[in-house]
Amino acid sequence: MTPAIAYFVSPHGFGHAARSVAVMEALRALRPDTRIEIFTTVPAWFFEDSGLSPITLHPVLTDVGLVQTSSLEEDPAATARALADFLPFTDGRVTRLAETVEAAGCRLLVTDISPLGPAVAARAGIPGVLVESFTWDWIYRGYGVTSTASRLSPGFCLCSKSASTPPPSGSRPIPAANRLPKPPGSAR
Repeated sequence: MTPAIAYFVSPHGFGHAARSVAVMEALRALRPDTRIEIFTTVPAWFFEDSGLSPITLHPVLTDVGLVQTSSLEEDPAATARALADFLPFTDGRVTRLAETVEAAGCRLLVTDISPLGPAVAARAGIPGVLVESFTWDWIYRGYGVTSTASRLSPGFCLCSKSASTPPPSGSRPIPAANRLPKPPGSAR
């Protein structure tokens, strides 16, 4: 029987997708016949240009990430609004995706920080693996979106395993809001 894996990828930037391609290639090196079902809004050309084929791409928004006004500017208020539309996951959405994963014969779900992935794995009754160097609940706390962070944290714990990758340069990532210099106490 051909092994099949569901892979939920955060569409925030292409870093998560690039790391996911590397993991998928490693899985295929172990089992070249592995079928990969990718759930994301990352464009198909990204995976095709990476040389990853064949794949089946399911265009599904798996996470909001951070809304940005440019490549360097985040918009916390717009992020909070997008998260209000995205969360909580409806039973119908999770069930439909779990049924898609089951119909594809997937026996494992891997998620690169998509909070939707663990919910789908749990509903489908298959193991979930979280690949991360951070999770969105931690990032959102740094932007003051604490109610969302509190709702997401338990979801990531639904995964059976976690593969933590070191952040770039080996340092612990710090939310941008915490890196900003603080004004002196006498600032007007």
